[in-house]
Amino acid sequence: MTEAVILALLESALRSALLGLLVSGGIALFRLRDVRTETALWTLVLTAAIAMPALASVLPHLFPQEREELQRMLRMLPGEWQRRYHLAKVG
Repeated sequence: MTEAVILALLESALRSALLGLLVSGGIALFRLRDVRTETALWTLVLTAAIAMPALASVLPHLFPQEREELQRMLRMLPGEWQRRYHLAKVG
C-alpha cells in the first residue's frame, strides 16, 4: 500500500512539473507579456496540479504497474530510502 501511494504522489508531482515546464516554455516561445493571460495560464497550471492525483485514473500511467517492474524500480532507490520506508518488498 505504501509503495502505491508513494508512486502515485511521485507520478502526480512529475506530471505537474512537466505541465509547468511546458507552460513556461510556451510563454517564452510566444513571448507573452500580457499579465492577465499569464495569470490565467498559471492559475490553470496550479488548478491542474492540485487535481492531478484525481486525474491519475484518466491519464496514462508514467510508471509501470507490473509488480516485477515496480520492484526493479524500487531497488534502484538509495538503500537509505529502502530501509527507512520499507520499500524493498512489494506485495
